[in-house]
Amino acid sequence: MGIPADLRPFMAGKREIKRSLGLKDRDAAKAVIPDMTKAAHALLKQAERDKAVDKSGDKSEPKPMPNKAAAQTERERQRWEHEQAQADYAADESFAADMEHEALGPIMDALSEGKEADASPAEIARAGRLLVLHEREKAGAERGSPTFLHAAEACKRCPRIAG
Repeated sequence: MGIPADLRPFMAGKREIKRSLGLKDRDAAKAVIPDMTKAAHALLKQAERDKAVDKSGDKSEPKPMPNKAAAQTERERQRWEHEQAQADYAADESFAADMEHEALGPIMDALSEGKEADASPAEIARAGRLLVLHEREKAGAERGSPTFLHAAEACKRCPRIAG
């Protein structure tokens, strides 16, 4: 039985109703067909009622999301603030390390070439530490080492170098 186009959305998009009678005997099938036809017409009438309800706007509105408890909202806010603080700290550390590398770059270049650097002893010591760390990092990359530390972080983690 064909379904009218305007009722298809209410019949799960079906174009027609098909039912297997599951009978091989023709006379038995003829006896069951009227009942199946009545059931199909009942489905169509239900689809028409659903369509009428849909057009009239009597459908119930979706329920609003329940409000979160104040404690849960506060925990989420604190977690977000903590994550933001960590991200800001990491960005500041990265920026400071980049600035240190930029400032000490010429000194590191002079030390790696064996030339004398025109800088204070403290800057030469910091540049020497960074140069050693960069060489270790480069050697680790050639060996395929999975861990590469940024020079500033490595300086902070090593108690002999930090200072």
